[in-house]
Amino acid sequence: MRGIRFTWLGLFGLIFGMVAVEARAQGKGAVVLAGSQTEAGTKEAVSKNVSTIFEVEGGFTGAEVVQQELSGYLDKQADLQRTRLKERLKQVIEDMGRVLKLDGPSLEKLNLVALGAAERSLDKQRASMESRARSQTKTATPQTIQEILKSIGTYSLDVSRVEAESIWKAGLAASLDDNQRLAWEKAQSDRDEYRRKAITEMLLVGLDGAVGLTEDQLLKMRPLAETAIHDYLPDLSRFYSDARIDFRMVLLFVSGMPGKEVKGILSGDQYKKWEAATSEYSGWWEGIQRNHESRMKSKSQPQGTDE
Repeated sequence: MRGIRFTWLGLFGLIFGMVAVEARAQGKGAVVLAGSQTEAGTKEAVSKNVSTIFEVEGGFTGAEVVQQELSGYLDKQADLQRTRLKERLKQVIEDMGRVLKLDGPSLEKLNLVALGAAERSLDKQRASMESRARSQTKTATPQTIQEILKSIGTYSLDVSRVEAESIWKAGLAASLDDNQRLAWEKAQSDRDEYRRKAITEMLLVGLDGAVGLTEDQLLKMRPLAETAIHDYLPDLSRFYSDARIDFRMVLLFVSGMPGKEVKGILSGDQYKKWEAATSEYSGWWEGIQRNHESRMKSKSQPQGTDE
């Protein structure tokens, strides 16, 4: 009987080894037994906790599966942002060529500088994203890791971060003369001012549609709207770089106004209507505020240093 039992155990091990190799070949990750045979012949359920998942020949531990999913997520995010940045930087360089009437070699040089600055910004952003992602996946298992990563979502990298890099600043200084640099700065300033004015009008129109402003309320809200958009528009752009910004998102700028003044202008019912209109994006303001604080801190650093 002992010989027969040994044969069955050997056969079980052979089959399990083949399953493990096949699972690895198909990229299924960890191979886990549903239960383990004890001497008494009873089965013990295997915990789903990562720390207790078995490592088998030809397979991966649960911790390795989690690490692979996390690395894949970070790589995918980096590739996505790299593609977006390249397209946006291409537009910036073409715009510079049009405004400053630059020749081909000059544009090519600026393009190389921009790509170098972009890669440095991507490295910093990935390090920051990885730190946050790891803190949120400490208790992840192979069964939960994908849902956790979905909840983290995507991150965006605005061109302004690239332009803040010392590589970009040095490249511009070496590629443009003083007149060209001043002309480019004016072009950017004019465009930013036009955008702020347009979004201010968008905010006031959206707020009027959401809560119904009187003419007096509209006059009082305008300077608050102008200040909030001037202060926080770059931070919304960093938080959400997609060009498709709707009225509800723009209404978030009310959060950047002094609360006491806003509540002194709007009635209680109007304020509740504003909260309802922005409920879908209300959690975003914390991220926008963090971007604002980070940007203010960066501006206070000595020139020539990176974040």
